[in-house]
Amino acid sequence: ETLAACGTAPLCIIGTHPQAVLDLAHEKMHTFPYHAVPIHWRRLYEDASCYSAITILQSKPDVFANVVRVLDYALIISGGPARRSLIESTLQRLYSIKPKPAEPPTPRFLPCHPPDTFETTHEIRRATHTLDVAEFQDHLDASLAPIIIPGAIDHWPAMTRWSDNKYLLDSTLDGRRMVPIEIGSSYTDDGWSQKIIPFAEFVEEYLNPTSPSDVGYLAQHDLFTQIPTLRGDILVPDYCYATPPPQADRKVAERISGESHEFEAPLMNAWLGPKGTKTPLHTDPYHNVLCQVVGFKYVRLYAPDQTPYLYPREAEESGVSMENTSSIDLFYLRPDFEGQTERAAQAREMYTQYPLCHNATYQEAILGPGESLYIPLGWWHYLESLTPSFSVSFWW
Repeated sequence: ETLAACGTAPLCIIGTHPQAVLDLAHEKMHTFPYHAVPIHWRRLYEDASCYSAITILQSKPDVFANVVRVLDYALIISGGPARRSLIESTLQRLYSIKPKPAEPPTPRFLPCHPPDTFETTHEIRRATHTLDVAEFQDHLDASLAPIIIPGAIDHWPAMTRWSDNKYLLDSTLDGRRMVPIEIGSSYTDDGWSQKIIPFAEFVEEYLNPTSPSDVGYLAQHDLFTQIPTLRGDILVPDYCYATPPPQADRKVAERISGESHEFEAPLMNAWLGPKGTKTPLHTDPYHNVLCQVVGFKYVRLYAPDQTPYLYPREAEESGVSMENTSSIDLFYLRPDFEGQTERAAQAREMYTQYPLCHNATYQEAILGPGESLYIPLGWWHYLESLTPSFSVSFWW
């Protein structure tokens, strides 16, 4: 019944000309904002992908990577509204019949040497031990403030596996699984773009090189639904089942009430990239536990009451609201880990352009492997990878 809304023509040819139907569905989907794409066009894209995979299998003997590509595109682009279980079971079957793997990658392990420490008078509070849920709830009730918790994810298999490029490639059909990546240090950069590529290409072109030509970031992607093997390496922190008190700031509460959605379970996202990837200063309408698995990240946080000093962006020409993102590029204001003398001049320029940010109070820290950072709903946060980094965020 849902597919009938697409009209009879594409349904009549989907079995014989699936690529033409795929192209039609793709065109129709891109006439709407992503969140408003009618489900019948997503369904058509999904079903045409399945027919396309069958056609490839029937027509060519050496088609392994092509089949993976078509099915992953169906999951990533359509979201799998009806055939997800079929597509996932097909992909899972491919793991047992995949061709002989290539030689182990070079380097075998991600280079994640600890960065130099830095002195700050604005340190994010660190718990002295791993908090249990009751202790975390007490923290929320007392202050609803950020806190770094050590050791909470030490038992995750990911802690010993995810720095190994070979393991990551094995888990993605020797790197054939397709993943969406962002090109550019952050989504506020000029020239920022997105593309979908094989995981092996992401590792070879962006993750492993010490000086890649571009910065590639696998950011805010539900990798764990797409790749069940990696989902088995982590657990949802019990902290996500605590109950934060209501937001006290009325303006923040009103703004967030229009942006947030109820989740049946905490929303998990992967953040994997090389040194230099940045998440611009922004806020989210959810509570967040950010778990650092591999590498080190610099983090800076501002409370919601600092918003007047942070110059929120206005809507883009496309009409997309950017008011949850600051105009200030904190790359020039954070500590100088590299010893770049020109940064002082760039920082002065930033303060001249945004003079009120001098008045903003903040907290900062370097987040290392095994540490979990609680970011309260509505808090502004900036993150930057100081080494290759693999993090998992849990929104609730």
